[in-house]
Amino acid sequence: MEGALLAFRVKTGVDGLDEVIEGGFLEGSLILLAGEPGVGKTVFSIQFLVKGVELGEPGVYAGFAEAKDALLENFSRHLGVDLAGLSKDKLKILDYTAMRNSEGASAILEAILDEVKALKAERLVIDSFSALAQA
Repeated sequence: MEGALLAFRVKTGVDGLDEVIEGGFLEGSLILLAGEPGVGKTVFSIQFLVKGVELGEPGVYAGFAEAKDALLENFSRHLGVDLAGLSKDKLKILDYTAMRNSEGASAILEAILDEVKALKAERLVIDSFSALAQA
């Protein structure tokens, strides 16, 4: 029975967390990660996507708070994660920091979903949902 449950789990990429949540997130789940600025929501999200790439599960990161170049630099310099070096056909980083308010949330979400379909992504991170909702 336990093996059947694990077959439908998605590993997070965070040491120890998968054990606590019985092998990972339930496949197909929507996970809302909330917290104060600076507690590690973006770090967790990137770890989740990187783990997916390692497992052959493509992912899309749609960022609204930190420009793509800054995100790549910060993860490379501070955490030793070379996001730019990851396979382009496995990880797509979308930069919505300079989004136009005229686009609106539905148009932006549609563009994100188009990227998910094009990449055949199995993992999606929207950082942050509140910024998307305000678009």
